[in-house]
Amino acid sequence: MSYLFVDILHAARDTCPYFDFRRIPDGTAARLASDIQRDLIVKCAKRDPERLSTTASIPVATITAALSVAGSAPLAVPLPAALQYIRLIARPTGAGGDPAILRQIAPYEMGDYTRDIAVSIQGANAYFTGAAPDWGWVSTVDVVYIPFATDFATLNDAVALPDDAKAAFSATLAWAFARRSNGSPFSLEAADQSNLIQLDVSSYQQAAEKAEMMWLASVSDQRRKVRGTIRGWS
Repeated sequence: MSYLFVDILHAARDTCPYFDFRRIPDGTAARLASDIQRDLIVKCAKRDPERLSTTASIPVATITAALSVAGSAPLAVPLPAALQYIRLIARPTGAGGDPAILRQIAPYEMGDYTRDIAVSIQGANAYFTGAAPDWGWVSTVDVVYIPFATDFATLNDAVALPDDAKAAFSATLAWAFARRSNGSPFSLEAADQSNLIQLDVSSYQQAAEKAEMMWLASVSDQRRKVRGTIRGWS
């Protein structure tokens, strides 16, 4: 993920001379691109959440301080704001043990795990089970999640999508530009505003839909290949 909003913006503007900054200011383009990016992230996450994931760590001391004591309810441990929480991984102290994916349980199951470690994710908070000694082998808990994408505010803001989404992103932004520009005055300076821009918006739509379909198909295909390798299919 090493490209910027300005790269997508230039690619979309380059598809038509009418998509210049006078008709579509950078601020307007940023709002349109932010909406498109969020939509593409959701579609990608449905097919392969790992493609967009990042990791944050919670020290075990934070967890043990929030555990239930003498029958009291456990305290909430805030999680990073996320579109989706994929998994929580307990990392062992030292180099001798293996990490373990924490069992995720429903809130009503927490009473069944008083002597076993597990987690109940409720909103943006985690509630952990077990007693402090049960966590003695753990040093940190890694939260693997998909973060929310922030709106573009500057041209140099990073894009949250992977590199192979560039074509789909720029084509969809160009389609948005076409819808916005079609029917607007041909000349912004002329007194006569009756000469209007006529664009084949459907061609931009078809290009955007094709680019998105191809990208999402490649995401699904790569996901299948990874699973096949893990299971020994290839």
